[in-house]
Amino acid sequence: MKRSILTIFISLFASTTYCQTKEPFSKFNLDFEATERGNPVGWKNYGSSSYHLAVDSSYVHSGRYAASIEYKEGKPDFKAWAFTIPHNYEGKKITLSGFIKTENVTNGYAGLWMRIDPSVAFNNMNRNGVKGTTDWTRYEITLTMNPEKTKQIVIGGLLTGKGKMWIDDLKVTIDGKDIREFKPIEREVFPAELDKEFDQGSPITSISTDETQVDNLKTLGLLWGFLKYYHPNVAQGKYN
Repeated sequence: MKRSILTIFISLFASTTYCQTKEPFSKFNLDFEATERGNPVGWKNYGSSSYHLAVDSSYVHSGRYAASIEYKEGKPDFKAWAFTIPHNYEGKKITLSGFIKTENVTNGYAGLWMRIDPSVAFNNMNRNGVKGTTDWTRYEITLTMNPEKTKQIVIGGLLTGKGKMWIDDLKVTIDGKDIREFKPIEREVFPAELDKEFDQGSPITSISTDETQVDNLKTLGLLWGFLKYYHPNVAQGKYN
């Protein structure tokens, strides 16, 4: 179970485009106080439909709201809240901290998670996740940074197995200082990154596999590979 969760999260955001924004970090809604149509602003969720996510006002660590994940029915798997930090930063260590409350968590765990893409670093508390019923407790996870390779940093909370969890009052620090004290790294956005044509996959749903079509696909694959790895305009980021 733990191994499958890790594998899922390693590939979860691999195709997500790094996002540029001018919003100050104070608006990043790490305390879930900003909501829109019952959802925390800026947050996404991933995982099984066996779980229910909500902005909860019944149990909070502070403020008006906390975010919750609750197993409902079906095969137990995992569900996660996710927030993408819209900048890259210089530093050696990045830490995500926050408060977690749990209720009857079994056959899995609750935890914080953080990724540095693409495949720079990852932690989802699978070795020290929260189980059973617990009151609000502070947890933290730390990753080693690699600004030269980083495209995005993603944080959140997750529940595997059964039960219910709440998260609240998240905080991100770099080398012990609040991330708001750091100036984001400005980087060039290449034209290829603005090409969104296949962000949701190919519209092709089926294809014939007769001999001629197979030969055509082989030729296409060879041509695509040649352009991807050898054409100078692709290497310079001009084309996706």
